Order: sequence, then C-alpha cells, then structure tokens
Amino acid sequence: MKQNGYKAMLSASPMEEMGEMPRKYFDVIYSVYALGWTLDLPKTIRNISDCTKPGGTLIFSWDHPLMRCVEASDNKIFLEGCNYLADDIFSFELRGNPVTLQNRKMSTWINTLAEEGFKIEKIVEETSQNILEQEFEFSDGYYAPSRAKLIPLSFIAKATKL
Repeated sequence: MKQNGYKAMLSASPMEEMGEMPRKYFDVIYSVYALGWTLDLPKTIRNISDCTKPGGTLIFSWDHPLMRCVEASDNKIFLEGCNYLADDIFSFELRGNPVTLQNRKMSTWINTLAEEGFKIEKIVEETSQNILEQEFEFSDGYYAPSRAKLIPLSFIAKATKL
C-alpha cells in the first residue's frame, strides 16, 4: 500500500465505540456478516454515519431475519420457535461456545439506517439462480440449499449517507 501512496490505519475496538475513527472520512464502508453482532444497532449505525462522508456508501450483509424462524426436519420446512415481530434477544451454542444475538426485523434495519442519516438504495434478499435450478438432498442445516430454495438466507443492504 505504501508504494501506492496509501497509509493503512488499523483500529480495533467494539463497533459500538468510535475510538480513533476519523469523522466524515470514508467514501465506502463495507461489512460482511458483522453488523448483526452489535449489541446496540442505533449506536453502531450512528458511528458508521459519523465516519462516512456525505454521499458515501454503506454496504453490509447479515442473516435474513426470517432465518431464525424457520425449522427443518422430516423433509419439511416450517415456521416455528420465534416471533418475527419481536426484536428479541436469543442465545444458542456455536462450536461449544455460548452466543447471544438480537433478532431484528427487516424494518428495524431499514428504519435504523434512515434514522441515522442514510438513504436506503437497495435491499437484496435473493437466492442464486444456480441454487434454485438444482436438485438437492434435503438437509436440516441452517444454511442448507433446501432452505435457500424457499426463503433468502441472507440480505445485503446498500445505503447512501445524506
């Protein structure tokens, strides 16, 4: 990077804290499967907004909010075990470790972005054509193709800082 005239800056802190991040600095902020881990979505989006130049872009992805509501067993996929309408906190075990997350409705994501100064440009909640056209053996896996044929497993949002 140095040979191209750029200087990298690494900042390690919880996303709910600004730390030493420069204000109105970034043209693009890109997050792959990270924002959903925040403990305080409005504060995190506000921090991102503070760091983004007016006209700058935020692009991020996360599990689709319906994913947690879908169960799979006995070659069937059904809604069970969650209330999509509640932005509730839930816990589970992942690789032997306890994990706690907050389920958020799609409207919670969109409204929080809008409230923190972003204009939503696009929401993508699709399954690839390749998955839709192929036959797969049924699986009860969380990210199984048999599930992806019925609901989007994730969403991608693109928003512009006003």
